[in-house]
Amino acid sequence: MLIESGEDLSNKGLWSPTPPDWFRVDEVPMLDAWQDEPETWGFWARWWNYSQVGKPLDWALQEKVALIADEDWEQVPEHVAGVIAGIEEAHLAEHTKLGETLTFNPETGNLRLDDDGANNVDRLQSCVLKLKEIDALVQQFDNYKGMLRAEVFLIQRAIEYHPDNPVILHHNAKAAREILAGNIANGNCPSFEQEPVLGLIDTTLLDVQSTLANEPSVIEANGARADMTKVIESKEVQALVRPVA
Repeated sequence: MLIESGEDLSNKGLWSPTPPDWFRVDEVPMLDAWQDEPETWGFWARWWNYSQVGKPLDWALQEKVALIADEDWEQVPEHVAGVIAGIEEAHLAEHTKLGETLTFNPETGNLRLDDDGANNVDRLQSCVLKLKEIDALVQQFDNYKGMLRAEVFLIQRAIEYHPDNPVILHHNAKAAREILAGNIANGNCPSFEQEPVLGLIDTTLLDVQSTLANEPSVIEANGARADMTKVIESKEVQALVRPVA
């Protein structure tokens, strides 16, 4: 029906609302294995998680990976991962604007784009837009709005009241990630494997956090040993955090 109507299926989520049990039997051990070796399987984990929620990786990048030479595909997974990493680096370089550089992000093991000082405003706006996308995504699902009340509170406070403050944007993104991790650990939220959208939210929050990590004001604030527990344990946030199941 969707194909006949001409809709782009690549932008549709794979399952609605959640994967069936028969599928999960094979998916869970696969995701667990990927998580144990992120250097080898990180690209495929991102490819899978983004595809499931209808936000596929750049098609040009996927095409380059698909066209890897047969002799490389026949090698061990670690070799293939190295080839893919080289393709991603070259692909990002092709799309790097003047005034931007590719730097290694030690927290994720991936490459990221850093703007020079002249593009500081653009970088902040990019982070704000990413946080707005998370907020808009959560609002589409009633169950997420209930599960992620504290996380959404921090995101909304950052984008509504502090869009020009890299320290608040960085700290609130980090605090939201820590609350999300706590909710998953306590059983208040399903795991990323069970709900890929949550993995997408976590990845985007980490992207914002990493993008702003080298801002001078953020470095200065972190040098002052900014403690995320002060944000997480504030009355406003704690009033929204769900009790342990």
